[in-house]
Amino acid sequence: MKREYAIHDGKIEEVFQNDGCISVFENPDEAEKAFLVNNLLIDEHTLASALDPDELPRLEFEPTHLALIFKKPKQFSGEEGFVFHVLSLGIFFFKDKLVIVSPDDIPLFDGKLFFMVKNLQEAFLKAIYRIIHHYNHHLRVVNMMSDSLE
Repeated sequence: MKREYAIHDGKIEEVFQNDGCISVFENPDEAEKAFLVNNLLIDEHTLASALDPDELPRLEFEPTHLALIFKKPKQFSGEEGFVFHVLSLGIFFFKDKLVIVSPDDIPLFDGKLFFMVKNLQEAFLKAIYRIIHHYNHHLRVVNMMSDSLE
């Protein structure tokens, strides 16, 4: 599923036409993958890495963009018990566009972190910061559970 976002008045807002400067692909289908590879020239292996939970994080400099394969914690679900899962995602930073590819729904642009965003560079950094913040929250919960079990 593809979602488009634009920066308006210092905020990232979802737009419902294809003219947003930020595109988020959640669990992309084959047509969306083909679009990313053929139109945006994202390397097919790098795109597959963005969706592979076992992939190592890395930063790659491509001719048209920067590619960041990054780990994020999976949304906690009570059905899975107290298991900490991580997923990979790809953040592809172009001169005039930010593309995020994730295997699941990823609430990136909510909360106070995205109150004042002036440009794509800030959106890129704040998206990374949001994922790190989410990681820290999960690690605090793991530590609390570990302390209570001890």
